[in-house]
Amino acid sequence: MCAGSLIVGLGYTVLLRRVWPYARMLGPDGARAFWTAHPRLGWCAAFVAWDAVGWLYHWLGHRTRVGWAAHQPHHSGVDFDITLGLRQSWTPVMGLLVHPLMAVGGFSFGQVVVCSAASNLWQLLQHSSAPLRLPAWIESVVMTPATHRHHHGRDCSGRRTAVNLGPVFTFWDRLASTWVPAHIAPPDAFGMAARPSANPVRLELAGWMALLTRASARSRPG
Repeated sequence: MCAGSLIVGLGYTVLLRRVWPYARMLGPDGARAFWTAHPRLGWCAAFVAWDAVGWLYHWLGHRTRVGWAAHQPHHSGVDFDITLGLRQSWTPVMGLLVHPLMAVGGFSFGQVVVCSAASNLWQLLQHSSAPLRLPAWIESVVMTPATHRHHHGRDCSGRRTAVNLGPVFTFWDRLASTWVPAHIAPPDAFGMAARPSANPVRLELAGWMALLTRASARSRPG
């Protein structure tokens, strides 16, 4: 699954790079110039904006049928450990809707690549089963394994019940009322209710096959 997502990721990056100049044309004329004139502020704003876009991408992955078809392989693991971070989708279709918003905001493609790498590294650490204790004030701002494990709980891994969706920051979940703090008892079980296949191709295609089956059933007369 990890190898497939890396291959897809390369193609996705090339496609997004081609889309970037056109998306930028939709944004305010002065946005790019402003971030260029204030580089430190620009980098900070880019990371916060990328995190907000990442929350939206994750939200769509749980709250829409197409998004869930693509995202559910990430929830196929029955144990909460760092391998969950390697179970990524081969079809990040929702990204084409939300990631160009960064270009509209005037941020460069290079900034997004760096912000994405830093964010993904932290998200990988979020799935660690090793205890990672940080000062309380940091844990209230930054997502940690203690809080992200609620996201992978069996009762919270579905299309309508997801919590703690933020990639790095907790702000967005607090605003959207999808926040569960670390002091709440951790889940008893992880993953989805149905036992996942051991075949990675079947895991990646399961959601899409379910969509096709549902669409086919609706199209039948009577």
